Amino acid sequence: MQSARSERQIILDGKTVTLHTPAQKHCSTAEFTETIGGLIGKREERSGVEIPLSDLFLFDTPAAPLDRFVHTF
Repeated sequence: MQSARSERQIILDGKTVTLHTPAQKHCSTAEFTETIGGLIGKREERSGVEIPLSDLFLFDTPAAPLDRFVHTF
């Protein structure tokens, strides 16, 4: 994730999640065995901030907000 104020990288490998902020030279790791959808949900729950494009990671799962998708053909 990148904005005018900061850059953050979130890396999920199925066993751990790592948050890296290059500008601050900070890296933290925690055990996390849930899916990326679970990670998005916990992040949004704790911070109250929606992760950009998070709907793409929930697509085709029971948590997908189908009422917010628009089909155009």
